[in-house]
Amino acid sequence: MPRLLSRLAGACARRAWWTLIAWGLALLAVGTAAAAEGRELSNVFNISTRAADLAARVQAELPEAAGATGQIVYTTADGAGFTDLQKQQIASELDDVRQVPGVVEVIDPFETEAYRDELMAAFLSGQLPADQLAYYQQVGQAAMGYRVVSTDGTTAVATVVFEYGPYEVPADVKKLVQRAAGWSVGGVRTDFSQELVLDIEALMGPAEIVGVLMAGVVLLIMLGSLVAAGLPLLAAGLGVGTAVLGALAFAGTVHMTSTTLILGIMLGLAVGIDYSLFIINRHRRRLRELADLGALGAPGHGRAGVR
Repeated sequence: MPRLLSRLAGACARRAWWTLIAWGLALLAVGTAAAAEGRELSNVFNISTRAADLAARVQAELPEAAGATGQIVYTTADGAGFTDLQKQQIASELDDVRQVPGVVEVIDPFETEAYRDELMAAFLSGQLPADQLAYYQQVGQAAMGYRVVSTDGTTAVATVVFEYGPYEVPADVKKLVQRAAGWSVGGVRTDFSQELVLDIEALMGPAEIVGVLMAGVVLLIMLGSLVAAGLPLLAAGLGVGTAVLGALAFAGTVHMTSTTLILGIMLGLAVGIDYSLFIINRHRRRLRELADLGALGAPGHGRAGVR
């Protein structure tokens, strides 16, 4: 394999422009195929386990209890308890969240807490009906420690229930929920749980872009040249871009989740930049020894990463 890679690298080095044109045509071809044949990636994971089978059974028999959920956390900015006006404004916003398509129910934390306190008071005073007494004797102890509003009244957690299953909530629905909740209550900070902000449909996010920029800065500092620092990024970008678009082209015929491409991009960029550095390092060391460009490129490519 090293000999084959060395011969291939030598041929590419002697025909540099033709190699770049070939890569450009390959990228254009797979991009066109991905646009024509690709389809939306799936975020549904079907793993045959007892837990997964039980979740599927619950979703089939009790669909209203099997939907995905997310939490909206309200916290007062001044550290004092929620005022009546703030509670009313939060309740109004939660009503707006209920109007979002795909939302089945929104559990108001203040209504839940008031109902809980009422039930617990009736339970402790022995005023519950006989048919409910046995049940609350079993769950009463657990319910004592369950709260959706903190004991100091500064934090409240609302729960949003969707008609979609876990990992199936569309990104635009999540954005509509975020837009509807928490932006007009004065003196209250709003936070969302991971289920409402995580978007696994996006292949490249801010974190990946920042990572590539940081890699470019580190390469520039280490190599001291824009050209030398840009070559690993260019090589990795061409390889990863071609591979990802090629995979997208097959998404129309092969079931593929979005995490497949995300992992491919992460590993491809890491390995591509890493091995490009090995090649550039060997190339620079041999630059003083040989004058033939083809001979320069061959050993670096044929044994990249090998001492």
